[in-house]
Amino acid sequence: MADRDEWKQQKRQFIDRFFREKVPKALGKETLSSCTEDACIQFAKSALGTEHLSHVDNQGSNSFTLQTPGIIIQFRLKSLKTDIIALANELYGHLVPKVKSHGGFPLPVYSTYPGPVTPRN
Repeated sequence: MADRDEWKQQKRQFIDRFFREKVPKALGKETLSSCTEDACIQFAKSALGTEHLSHVDNQGSNSFTLQTPGIIIQFRLKSLKTDIIALANELYGHLVPKVKSHGGFPLPVYSTYPGPVTPRN
């Protein structure tokens, strides 16, 4: 049980640091009130049309990631290189999850539907 509690505490520290330190550096201090964890959650609920969201277990240090069954939505400090994602889709087809960009939020937001990966023969 102690390991699980430590894991939850570490996840919370990553999230808190992301919003306390990294978001202001990326966007400037004037965006602090519009780019909070709660604002991200509300935006994700609206963008995905669901009330059922949870944090992913492994938060990255440069993003805030939520999940709902079958969908992952991520708030990033920097935009993804969509040309590289398009090339990966062209080369590897169904092995690369499709990524959708969501505008209208201070941070770049992307969702993906990872689904099961089936290796090619």
